[in-house]
Order: sequence, then C-alpha cells, then structure tokens
Amino acid sequence: ASAAAAAAAAASARSGGAAGGVGPASSRAAPAAVAPVTLYLVSSARRVLLKALMRALALTNFAPGAGHTPAAGLEDGALAAGLNLIFAHPRLFGSGVFSLAANLLSDVMNHEPTCYPKLDAHGVPKAFLDAWECDDPGPLPSADALCCLPNTLGALCLSPQGLERVQNSTALKALITAFTTRSYSRALQGETSSVIGGNLDELLRHVPSLQPAGVNLALDILRRLVELGGSVPAVVARVSSVPGP
Repeated sequence: ASAAAAAAAAASARSGGAAGGVGPASSRAAPAAVAPVTLYLVSSARRVLLKALMRALALTNFAPGAGHTPAAGLEDGALAAGLNLIFAHPRLFGSGVFSLAANLLSDVMNHEPTCYPKLDAHGVPKAFLDAWECDDPGPLPSADALCCLPNTLGALCLSPQGLERVQNSTALKALITAFTTRSYSRALQGETSSVIGGNLDELLRHVPSLQPAGVNLALDILRRLVELGGSVPAVVARVSSVPGP
C-alpha cells in the first residue's frame, strides 16, 4: 500500500509540475528514493491459529483407528499449497509453525507412503529440502526445527522417489551449521543435542544408503569444531585425514 501511495504521489507531482509550467530544470532534480520492501512476520495470533489447525488435522487424519482415509486437502492440492507456503518462508512463519508443518508432512508420508507422487507433483518435498539447503538454513535457530529434520527426511525416504531426492540433497549439512555456529548454542541446550542424535541414528538405521552421508556429516562437524577451537594444524590434518566410509 505504501508503494502504491508513493507511486500515486509521484504521478501527481509529475502532472502538477507539467500544469504549472515547470521548466527543464525540474527534470534534473534527483529522483525520489524508493522505499525498500519490508517483509513482516506472521502475527502471533495467526501463528497460534495455524498451529491449532495443523494439530487438529493430524489428530483427525492420523490418530489410531483413522484407517486409510486420504489426508484432508491431499487430493485437491490445498494441503500441498499450505505446506509449500510455510516451507518457502520459514523465517516469516517462525520455527513453531515450520516444525509442525514438517511433522505434518511426516505424518502424511507415514500414513500413506504411496502419496509421494502427489506431493512431489506440487513440489512439497523440494520446498522442504530447499529450506535447509540455503546459505542460512531453516527457520530461526530452534530446537523443534532441528529435531524434525531427520524425522522428515526418514519419512520422505519411505518412497523410492523420495529416497533418491534425499540422497541428492544436502539438507543434512544444515546440522553442521547448527553444531558449529554460536547463534544455535541456546537452541542446543538441554537434551536437544541428544534428541537430534537419536533421530539421526534412527534415520541411518532405517535408511542404510544414507549411512555414508551420516558418517561424513559427523566428520565434517568434528573438523569444524577442531578448527574453531584453534587447534594446531597437525591435529586438523589428522582429523581431516580420516577416510570416509
């Protein structure tokens, strides 16, 4: 709205100048500065509503005894559109909404693994993986968001096509940033680190083809921690020389 108002004001100024007979000197005036586009966080009330809706959707569709009824919104693409919007803007919706959306995606895949082609046709798996593959991965540093990453990757791997997409992804490398960046230190307090480790162990046990990537992930984290600790080059060289799987 502010951009539209600025454009209207500029048009009015131009027309007013022409009517007043302003000479060529006015054309040499410095152009007005364009206001930067501001992205606002989703309001707290709407985030609470989104969380309640996703929890209700999970309870009504995936509770014990729900049977094999397709998830609501899966056939018409409404569910995929909502998940894509959240995964594409994790910083705007916040870590709580993002992690619930990831858990909902996991529930959908665990409930009906054959639905992966429908999700893939709408770009949902790609949107989730892209959120973790950017330079500043995932939502704001959050324990919930980090814990949901291995679980959701494991759910996507229930489909052969999903397994192939996860294998070609670098989403797991987001954990390197999490374990070696000061901004994540508060999110990793308490039992968060052990929960992430347990979830990662479950992922590698159930998806053996990801074990080489998991071993390389652990080695990369160790190398980075050694470098951050200011160790002597010989120690860094010994850690770096550890062969991969």
